[in-house]
Amino acid sequence: MDILIFKNGQNHGPFPEKDVIAFLKSGRLTTADMGWREGCTEWAPLSKLLENAAAHIPPPLPKALAEAQRETGILLDAEILKLARLQKYLIWVVLASLASLLNRYLAIGTIILTAVFMFRLAKTLRKPAWGFAIGAFIPLISLILLLGLNSDATAALRKRGIRVGLMGAKQSDLDQLTHPNPPTPKT
Repeated sequence: MDILIFKNGQNHGPFPEKDVIAFLKSGRLTTADMGWREGCTEWAPLSKLLENAAAHIPPPLPKALAEAQRETGILLDAEILKLARLQKYLIWVVLASLASLLNRYLAIGTIILTAVFMFRLAKTLRKPAWGFAIGAFIPLISLILLLGLNSDATAALRKRGIRVGLMGAKQSDLDQLTHPNPPTPKT
């Protein structure tokens, strides 16, 4: 029996039960997402709507495995979003530094902002953050560090299938990461 899904303020489907289970396995849906099928009087969480849903859904990662993921450099969705945001901020700071050539006080501010965002970006990428922050105050070295850090951030984003342009990650790809929509049903 087909199931309608309510996610992110929109109805999706209807989908066959096997497709909904596949969405649950892939993480595109959670058991807390709401569903409805013919014969139901109201919307219910998928955990209650699907019989034996728990048997089809893998349990959450054990803490040790989650730590192993972190150590091997696999970035979680929240980290990818933070990385994209920080990279975009850093690009804007670089552009502001060009304008700072006209004003030495603005130059000092942009150097400090560059150090802060390089620190945060390096920390997100699990690199020696203090080294990057200190390097931001050394002319030419800061440019080399900045290019390397930006390259690593771009590679990490592209590894997750996020397109990166001149001004950072494409917003549509980031939206898809935060609000994955199940595919439309086959007709």
